[in-house]
Amino acid sequence: MVIVGRLLNTDWCQCTNCSQMNSVPESICCRERDELRDLFSSEINCITRHAMFNKRCLSQDQLIHTLYLIGTFTGKVQNVHANRSLHYAPYRSYTAWVHGHLGKHYRIPIPSCVVSKIRNSYPEQSGQYTGFRYYMDMSLSNTNAEMNF
Repeated sequence: MVIVGRLLNTDWCQCTNCSQMNSVPESICCRERDELRDLFSSEINCITRHAMFNKRCLSQDQLIHTLYLIGTFTGKVQNVHANRSLHYAPYRSYTAWVHGHLGKHYRIPIPSCVVSKIRNSYPEQSGQYTGFRYYMDMSLSNTNAEMNF
């Protein structure tokens, strides 16, 4: 899908919860994702308003459990109480909930509304965010096991 005219605005947002993003792949609304279509209703116009989103992607208890699972699969111990880890886990939880297991090195952009909700719920202390990158665009220092199982 070719997407143009999406930077420096949110005119493309259909759920009214998206934010301006730094790249075109990140500038996507949940309402544009076919895999989410069955989760919307007259009461739920945005995936971030779905009860399962809050339970799976924002609940601190669930995120700590996710970090333990990631550590089990990767062999790397996660600091489950570090805000950095609690910022990272919701993205993994969202992807697992919506897409299931994608496989090593396969990455899909997460809708802007989801990213915004996660950033507001678990902000980076520095205020700096990496944003979405396809695996092939990542430097070797960022291709560690915790991001790629």
